[in-house]
Amino acid sequence: AKDNITELAMNGVEVKFEVDARQMHTLFKSRFRRIHFNFPHDRSDFKARTLPAIISNFFASARQVQAIGDKVLMALPKNPQKQQFRDSYVYKVYEAAAKHGYKAIQKRHFGPNRYPGYQHVITGKNASAPVAEQAREHIFQLIEPTSHQTALNVMLFKSPTDTYE
Repeated sequence: AKDNITELAMNGVEVKFEVDARQMHTLFKSRFRRIHFNFPHDRSDFKARTLPAIISNFFASARQVQAIGDKVLMALPKNPQKQQFRDSYVYKVYEAAAKHGYKAIQKRHFGPNRYPGYQHVITGKNASAPVAEQAREHIFQLIEPTSHQTALNVMLFKSPTDTYE
């Protein structure tokens, strides 16, 4: 990871740590055409129901640093037996996205084949979570405000068909 950070910095990229994804709009004034948010989690048990608020607040903040057509890419664990439960109950990712004007446009495999060198690491630990071994990347696009209600109605509890590249 240090090598990647050094290379990015040498190429003029500003690298920031400990950025609260719910507060991007207060930290950055520039536009982000693409925002990656991989495996959002706060170390709580899913029964505490804290993740839906974190994800909703993330989309609210992202909306303020993006323009129509810009994208959010969010990696989430994949578990075919519990996928709808994870997407709609544990994360409420589609509801949060639609609430803030984003439309789900694609799901695809996520991992080192797509992002060479990527390794999942739990924040504050030197280990990966088993649920991150298989993941998919959910891609959302910010849409025109007039389309917002349509997106909310259509996407509230539905996810796009899996498409894999």
